[in-house]
Amino acid sequence: MSQSNRMGTTPADATEAGTDSSAAPAGDASADQEVAPGWVAVLFPNGEPLVYALSIADERYATQWTVYRGPREGDLHEIEFFLELDPVAMGLGGELVRQRSVLLCNGALDPVHYLSEAGGTRWEVRFESAEVTATLPDGSEQVVPRGEAQFIAADNVPGHKALIFAALACRKLLDQEVTVGLFLANQLAAVPYQMSPALDLAAESGTWHRSSHLEEIHLDEHGLMIEGMVPTQGVRGWLERPGPPVPQWLDEDQPVTVPLRYHYRDNTRFRLEDVTIPGPVTPIGATLSIPEGPGPFPAVLFLSGSGTHDRHGIAGEIDMGTHEIMDFLAEQGLLGLRFDSRGAGTTKMGEDTLVRGLDSEIADARACLEFLRARPEAAGGAVFLLGHSQGGTVALVLAEQEGIALRGVVLMATMGRSIEDVITDQIVYMGKDIGLTDEQIEQQIQEVQEAVELVKADHPWNPDNIPHYLLAMFRSPTWLKQLLLYRTVELITRLQCPLLVCQGSKDFQVSAERDAELLVTAAQSAGGDCTYALFPNLDHLFKATAGESTMAQYFDQTRHVDPEFLQRVAAWLSEHAS
Repeated sequence: MSQSNRMGTTPADATEAGTDSSAAPAGDASADQEVAPGWVAVLFPNGEPLVYALSIADERYATQWTVYRGPREGDLHEIEFFLELDPVAMGLGGELVRQRSVLLCNGALDPVHYLSEAGGTRWEVRFESAEVTATLPDGSEQVVPRGEAQFIAADNVPGHKALIFAALACRKLLDQEVTVGLFLANQLAAVPYQMSPALDLAAESGTWHRSSHLEEIHLDEHGLMIEGMVPTQGVRGWLERPGPPVPQWLDEDQPVTVPLRYHYRDNTRFRLEDVTIPGPVTPIGATLSIPEGPGPFPAVLFLSGSGTHDRHGIAGEIDMGTHEIMDFLAEQGLLGLRFDSRGAGTTKMGEDTLVRGLDSEIADARACLEFLRARPEAAGGAVFLLGHSQGGTVALVLAEQEGIALRGVVLMATMGRSIEDVITDQIVYMGKDIGLTDEQIEQQIQEVQEAVELVKADHPWNPDNIPHYLLAMFRSPTWLKQLLLYRTVELITRLQCPLLVCQGSKDFQVSAERDAELLVTAAQSAGGDCTYALFPNLDHLFKATAGESTMAQYFDQTRHVDPEFLQRVAAWLSEHAS
């Protein structure tokens, strides 16, 4: 974007923050309140908002506004951020996302208080000199070290970075390599951020810079960000002046998205009982599905995949169909237990949330298994594990620990290869779906491979050992380290109970040929009782799909778990429960 797109003028003598006597504050502040910091004149000439557009693979997906609201009591400044994001344009699905955030900072842009709200969730961060206290969406609090963090940043909010660059320009630090500390609001982590002039990138005006977070940034002569890119991700942001007006978000203007909820049908042959299970870290909310009749019944524990979703399989605008599976099994006379993942339903995130890995998921699942086994409706009878995606890995770990105490295990779309191979396939598939170039896809694969190698080498996860961009991608290596540790193709050879492996042929997250068949071969070679059920035209959620499966289809609420799949699983469980 050329310099001519700017409106108004920026004083050339705007230097140190808080020392520019020639510029009045923008927004709703007046000149007699206090002298504006230099970055106000750089970013908000004539009180205009700062507006950036964002695209991925040349498809615009977001608009972000930054508004200076003026000085506040205690020598603080208030800056408001608005974001409208279209997940469909990102290759995902669902309704328009609207996010509003407010930052209180001092004249040097050191953050004091940050509040962000979107989709009914609230994220609050309060800064002290040595630590940061965050109130998470579930109301729990986490206290983390502030480290060297001087500024705050958040995903999809280029206005945060624009503030940083303007502050550094006012301090005359952008003509050299400079390193500052960023506090990442999304990850609650302090990470280094290094910038240096990119002398090989030509600009008609201003200068280009590169960051240690793999960005390329074009700044004008005053430090205003004209354009920013993450080339490996195909992401680009650019300044729009004049831009669209700042949104006036009243409640009635919000997108009307009816929250997905599970609805119990009255004409069923089972009843539901909501329970709370004493978990190893935090109480776990769960629901029992109890068939009609005196019992005891064969019992099934459902182990869901990665991510945050409630006991019924609902994650925001996605219905993964857990309730359809467990309700169907209850109709067939099987006692079931489904439970909330951390941060969903009535289950809190837990004090270990910032370093949680697969071991935490296994510990929660074990607590639920013990609870189910102790229920009088189970009465010491047959107990099965039904694991979907990552939940299949959890099921195999539990099965190895339980030995012959389990009657059987059902795996749904469980990976057989190492996690890096599965992630690589997903990068390729989704990258091509949204239109990334082969070079960009290959660069993303190399980034993942670098992270995996560093985790395997067990390097301390700090700036002395890990590239800055990987620290920003992975707050903790725990999840990746433990997924590398638990290899399903090895666990399955030690299974001492019957196994049913289910796989959809249209699954782009886990492959029938490279994952499911690998698991089946390993199990049968070890002499295990293994049955393989491949379902044509079913995706990762075991729902039918026409053509190629995409992430966007997951948001289609008219699709349901395939009846043939439900019948096959129920028949296998009933047969092995006898």
